[in-house]
Amino acid sequence: MQNSNADALSRINTLAEEGSESNEIDQDMKVKLLQENQDSVLGGHRGMNKTYEAINVHYQWPNMKREVEGYVEKMRKMSTE
Repeated sequence: MQNSNADALSRINTLAEEGSESNEIDQDMKVKLLQENQDSVLGGHRGMNKTYEAINVHYQWPNMKREVEGYVEKMRKMSTE
């Protein structure tokens, strides 16, 4: 069985200087990071603050906190339906 989290971990520090367009995180990567840090067994539905902190250790992008908050809220609403 392949470890899906190793893929994200292997990309730690892939972002260069802030504003460097060639190393920006694309939307697919953001979604994958959010899923792995919130929805996976290892993520454990930690809530907004812990999910944000876990991602922020290795990645940053503009409006990241707002995007993490929106994702976590969306997942919370889906789980209560």
